[in-house]
Order: sequence, then structure tokens, then C-alpha cells
Amino acid sequence: MSDIITTHTLIVTGADECIEAHAQSGVQRSNLSKYFDDEQCDIFFRKPRGLSEDIATNLINRAEQELNSEYDLRLIAAHAAAGTMLGHFLNRLSQGQLEKQIAQLLNKADAWICSELIAYCLDQDPYKDQGILKEPWETISPQELSEDSLGQIFEPWRDFQQQN
Repeated sequence: MSDIITTHTLIVTGADECIEAHAQSGVQRSNLSKYFDDEQCDIFFRKPRGLSEDIATNLINRAEQELNSEYDLRLIAAHAAAGTMLGHFLNRLSQGQLEKQIAQLLNKADAWICSELIAYCLDQDPYKDQGILKEPWETISPQELSEDSLGQIFEPWRDFQQQN
């Protein structure tokens, strides 16, 4: 998966529907077709391990509780700063603590960025505190969430295009 760069995350709630946190509109329901219809966009899906109807309902219910919440511009600025060369250098010197402290300091409790919202929704049984969800939600990037490097949240990655 390291060849796939993830810049946005969302929760699929229906055949052509998702809930996502977006800078322009905050947390809203959106149509997935806007991603499929955009030639500049590649969209990939990760299925949570052992996903059942009950787990899916709980994930969606948690996301729906945040509908109309604001987008957290301060937190996205913290992530952007951490992603700079200087940010990487200082974070390495602090053994990862600088990035966490800045994200926690700038995080707005009643606003969301995309990966923070999805981490929040996932961080309940049976995924509670698994893999990347051991980290504070506000510190988790879309890339970290989608990679699930310990393989504890999502089903293993399969390239369906190579199978056809």
C-alpha cells in the first residue's frame, strides 16, 4: 500500500453515500459519485475486519451524531506544519512527541478533520484501541489510518484490478 497516497478518508453509509469532514462544509453527507465521476481522483476502500451489520450501524450512528459539525482548520494546519521538512526533523528529535503536542494543543473539541472523524467512529468495539487507534484521534493522518500497518483494523489489502 505504500504506493497509494491517502489524502482523505470517509465512511461509506450507502450505495452512493458517505459521511465525511470537508473544509468547505464541515461534517456532511455526500454522494460517492462525485469521487467516481472525477477523473483526477482515485478512490480506494478498506473494509473493517469482521464488519457486521451491527458494527456498520454503530459506525454510521457515531458519524451521524457529528453531522453539521465544523471542520477543524487549526488541526489541519497542525498536520500541515508537521508534514514539512522542518516538522519532520523536529518531530524526529522529540521522538514523535512534538507532532502529538501540537495536534493536541490546536485541536478544537467540537470540530473535525476527515481522519480524526473516521478514527473516532472506528474507536469502539471491536476496534477500540487497536493499531493506529491507540494514538489520539487528532494525531492520526489519512495515510496512517488507511495503511493500518499492524493489520488490526482493516481486512488485508487486495488489488482487485490484478485479479481480473
